[in-house]
Amino acid sequence: WSVGGMQHHTPLPCGFLPDLAPLARRQHSHRWSVGGSSGVPSQGTSPAMSSAQLATDAPSSSLVAAAPVVRRRCLQRLIDKVIVPDEDDRNVIFHAARQQGRDIFFRHLRIRSDGGLSKQGIVESLYSRSRVFSAALTLFFVVFNMYTVVMNWCTIWNMQTGENEMDDFVLLIDRSASNAGQNFKTMQLAVASAELAAMAGMMLYSLYVTMRYNFCISEADLKEYRIWHQLYNVCCEIFPRMSNFSAMKSLQFLNPQVLGTSLSLELTKVEEGRSYLRVVITFAISRLLLGALGFVAFSIKFAHLVVQLKAQLPSAEKTYQISIENQVALLFGFVNQAFGITQIAQVETSRLFLFIFGGEDSAMQAGELDRQEAYLACVAYTVCTSLSPDLPPFRRRLRRAVALLSFTHLDVQSLVLDEDESREVDARTLRSKQAPTGIVLAPPVEYRRSSTVTETASFASVSSAVEMAPTGAAAATAAAQP
Repeated sequence: WSVGGMQHHTPLPCGFLPDLAPLARRQHSHRWSVGGSSGVPSQGTSPAMSSAQLATDAPSSSLVAAAPVVRRRCLQRLIDKVIVPDEDDRNVIFHAARQQGRDIFFRHLRIRSDGGLSKQGIVESLYSRSRVFSAALTLFFVVFNMYTVVMNWCTIWNMQTGENEMDDFVLLIDRSASNAGQNFKTMQLAVASAELAAMAGMMLYSLYVTMRYNFCISEADLKEYRIWHQLYNVCCEIFPRMSNFSAMKSLQFLNPQVLGTSLSLELTKVEEGRSYLRVVITFAISRLLLGALGFVAFSIKFAHLVVQLKAQLPSAEKTYQISIENQVALLFGFVNQAFGITQIAQVETSRLFLFIFGGEDSAMQAGELDRQEAYLACVAYTVCTSLSPDLPPFRRRLRRAVALLSFTHLDVQSLVLDEDESREVDARTLRSKQAPTGIVLAPPVEYRRSSTVTETASFASVSSAVEMAPTGAAAATAAAQP
């Protein structure tokens, strides 16, 4: 230690931190700076300091802990980077949280009680050029998926039972049976018809809600929850679902990643008076049945894709070959529908709503689910009544449609949270800012060629420095300082 030009050797206590015990026993060299003067441990100096020396020689400037973290090199260093990436910055934040208080993590955030619906200018931020592109992309995939569903149905309907291709690749049926082709076509037609009926139903319902809102709605209905819930449902749920909908979507009911959330939502019916056992049994049977149908649909559609591609390959009877564009259309149509088996955006939205409305128990109750749906209806009401009121009717409706079609869970997070960036903490600000006592946190990492122990010596408070003082009289005099 160096205080006022005088050097002192102070052995470190072994009980301060678990990782400092080997540091004290092995007597590694550490550099400390007090009042701008630096020093190193000296073997020939006295291990104690008098109270007079502490009072007169120790200035009130910064105390810098510059003991580096020792790490391994070469392959072991690369492995460390994979196992613990960005360790330096995160170590700074960890020490700051441990020594200054855990409130540094979220002290810059606040959840708005109004859900952000009264934020200044928040509605205008829901329309931008990027959101126009996002809404147009959604509509494009809706049209493309509708084309895929219709063309699949027409291809199966026009396919002859006696074609050789029907017997080349079949699944879930006996290929050796005499009526294998007919059974295969029946299964394909059933799956394609179910997809076509579902897509037509969602499209007709969306058109009904849109036309009713724009031309047939009354002033009394505009004050009710129903129409705004329907608008949000059409723009934010049905249209994204139609962009990659298929019969394979039923396979999501067997996805273990969403079963827990679905069960918790289903159990909210118990609060409405239904039997717990009945709800659980109904949930299990329905999930198994729908999941089995999704599995069958996936197998049939995959087999149908193979049949379509094989039917177009050149053979002795055929001299033409399907174009690359048609191959890409067939394959991409199937891949796009496979993406829709589990709606990632829907899972993320559900998880965000569970965090916001689910409360501390991380489980949705009936009242919390009602409050969530009412909030989403209020979002649709706010967008359709407050966005660009001064524009002509056509442009105003277009902007509002874009805002709803591109509304995602990211917008919900932006609405609900208030952020004070001046109170946000990261490693850069912690290094640049000094505590009231002027202590610099977590020194940079130093790499050494040979070391078997990783040792950390970074301290961010005067109390930590006092705990490292020697025992006996020196400890008493050091503890007497403010």
